[in-house]
Amino acid sequence: MPKEFQQGNNNHTQLKDKRIIKSPVNSISTFETSYDTQVKLWNEYYAGTGLDTAEITNSAKLSTPYIDGEYPDVNSLVDCIVQMLKRDFVMQDCQDRRNFIADPYGNVFPIDFGQVHTPESSRFYDTYKSDVLQQLRKLTKKTECYRTYDDCLAEINEHKNKELLKKLCKKAETKVHNRRWTLGGAGKRVNIGTDSFVVPGHLAKAIKSSKSKITMNPEEFQSNLLDSLRQHKTSKVKWMTSRDVWTQDLYDGKTDNPSVFFQKLINDKRDKAAYSANSLCD
Repeated sequence: MPKEFQQGNNNHTQLKDKRIIKSPVNSISTFETSYDTQVKLWNEYYAGTGLDTAEITNSAKLSTPYIDGEYPDVNSLVDCIVQMLKRDFVMQDCQDRRNFIADPYGNVFPIDFGQVHTPESSRFYDTYKSDVLQQLRKLTKKTECYRTYDDCLAEINEHKNKELLKKLCKKAETKVHNRRWTLGGAGKRVNIGTDSFVVPGHLAKAIKSSKSKITMNPEEFQSNLLDSLRQHKTSKVKWMTSRDVWTQDLYDGKTDNPSVFFQKLINDKRDKAAYSANSLCD
């Protein structure tokens, strides 16, 4: 027989054959996303962990893997919310410990995706994120919480800024031209966390000068990085060095929106091409 659980307002929940089975209490819920969306986000969040097996049953019920454990304490709850935010997942009702499970090894798992959102899943993501940050602030003010809100925010910002730099450097590595007189030694090495990249020289300088600001808000960090790139770029093109078009676009930094600018460069599909006066208009 299925095991009954403490019931929420939106779903009737049972445990059956090591699966959590949910069915809606009402035909329409104004507070939760559809089961299709919940399945998609659950499997995205747990991709590659063995827990990415959420599905909708033949009887239109939501089925997710059962995770054994207890409700987390406030510190474990805060840590999990921070990890979710680092990956752009926000849970509107994140203050409710019943939406999380802590296993015996200290790992905490979000288990209710009814009010979970990502930038791709909801056009109201920024509003939801703002609300989650307010909830996080309230949790960190509890006397038993050892973390501060500023500490949490710094961790989230550092992660996001490093991820941006890694993506930018990974693309930039394909734009380094090895010239005959450098014996294959073109570019400069830069380290982002435990990852190492060889990138165009001025980008390496800009990244190194921006590392002290790594915990900045991502928008501010990207603006600072762009300013640093503009300062480090040479005033004249050295025709003998064959600079790539992508690299010159990066150094020129012609944008009013650094976030869009860097994302466009990261997603750029152009083949490596030497920089020339004519290519400025391309």
